[in-house]
Amino acid sequence: MSFDLHIYIKDPSRFSVADCEAYLDTLGFHGHFDPDFHPEAFEGCLPFVGTADLVGDEVVYRIAPEYYLDEYTFEPAPPRKPTLWERLTGKRPAEVIPEEDPFAGATHSILLSCSYGDSLSILLAYGIAAYAVGGCDGVLYDPQDDKTYHTPAAVEKAFAICFEDLRKEKEKGRLCLHPDGDETL
Repeated sequence: MSFDLHIYIKDPSRFSVADCEAYLDTLGFHGHFDPDFHPEAFEGCLPFVGTADLVGDEVVYRIAPEYYLDEYTFEPAPPRKPTLWERLTGKRPAEVIPEEDPFAGATHSILLSCSYGDSLSILLAYGIAAYAVGGCDGVLYDPQDDKTYHTPAAVEKAFAICFEDLRKEKEKGRLCLHPDGDETL
């Protein structure tokens, strides 16, 4: 089972690794992505190595959400076929209003998939999403809550809620953290 975030962007070439790292630094993630990370070509486990002031222990952690970039094309749901009862009675299905693209203008989608065995990856994913929403003219869709975020400030608010939840879990000793060099990730 995983925690997934979907980011719909208009131009993946606007995703700058250096700018994203600088943005994450303002959120408390001080470090760098894997040197092989190129946002338009990378696929798979995306390691981020650095300190996370968020847990207050100054340990260097490896945090690794999955990263996938795909082209995005809106495909509306097909029209509903009449039920057997409607066909037998000659009734027509109710008139359906055509679906609108909820991510109009998006050309690509980024999937960030996080394991629940890496507590900081969910927080990092929200940070990456906040950067992409602002820096790449994107929209974040969170399927866990069925919410859509259109501004970096809205994503940062979700980040803050997630951070508070993780802080409470840390107090209970229930965070899954992976110090750099720990191969269990």
